[in-house]
Amino acid sequence: MQSRTLDRATALAGELVVDALFIVRRQRWHWLAVATGFAVGWTVGFLATGHGVLVGLPVAFVCGGLGMNIGSDFRFIVRTPTRLLLMDSSRVIGLPTAVLREVRPAEVTTAPSGPALHLLAGGELHVMARQHAQRLQRMLVQAPGLQSP
Repeated sequence: MQSRTLDRATALAGELVVDALFIVRRQRWHWLAVATGFAVGWTVGFLATGHGVLVGLPVAFVCGGLGMNIGSDFRFIVRTPTRLLLMDSSRVIGLPTAVLREVRPAEVTTAPSGPALHLLAGGELHVMARQHAQRLQRMLVQAPGLQSP
């Protein structure tokens, strides 16, 4: 998957992509979509069988997960030799689909948020896996002479 991601990002960026991290941006209504999906799933599962815990709960978790998917934008933060880019991602195949904008490395910040990290990039709050923090820091460092304008 990683090589397919880098290949697609390279084609979109028009230059070699050396690293890409998957990130998620939650919509303002993200948690409302999760709660609604959970409630609808529980209700449908309970009404279909009359057994709330046996069927309702699993259906509620599936529908809550669908709400989580609907309430999120999937993206990549991508490093080329000269630029840091924010790219949109497909919900279905998880590959970059478009370059959204260039991001200045000095304007990218992270903060702990439970088991994840909040990532502020391009003026928008994203969520990323905590285990990729060091990799992100390496992406933000630029070699001398390759400074973005």
